[in-house]
Amino acid sequence: MDCINTNSSQKNVKILFDTDIGSDVDDALALLLLLQMPSVELVGVTTVYGKVDIRAKVAKKILNAAQRDVPVVTGAAEPLHSNEQVWHTGTEGRGVLTAEEVAMPPERMGIVEGAADFIVAMTE
Repeated sequence: MDCINTNSSQKNVKILFDTDIGSDVDDALALLLLLQMPSVELVGVTTVYGKVDIRAKVAKKILNAAQRDVPVVTGAAEPLHSNEQVWHTGTEGRGVLTAEEVAMPPERMGIVEGAADFIVAMTE
């Protein structure tokens, strides 16, 4: 059974994907699924938790491979209102990014900072 309505008269749904992509495969698969859904207009990807620059590079690399020009914006590395410690797994981007890409400034990949402001702007 096809769960995705491919009817061309269906209105596109705008999605802003806020993610901690990069430590495991679940969010990468979710991003790939969003890119394949004809009823979805992906308007941006924001990254949170820990190594947000590496996470953003992973998202940008997937978007580039899919030939999609979608803004990628880094967000908060740590919770804003919590004492919870951020645990880094050390695997962010492994198998996706080259050593050169990991070391590269995010701006060189077209990634910007300020996810909170970006989210607010996209919802106005």
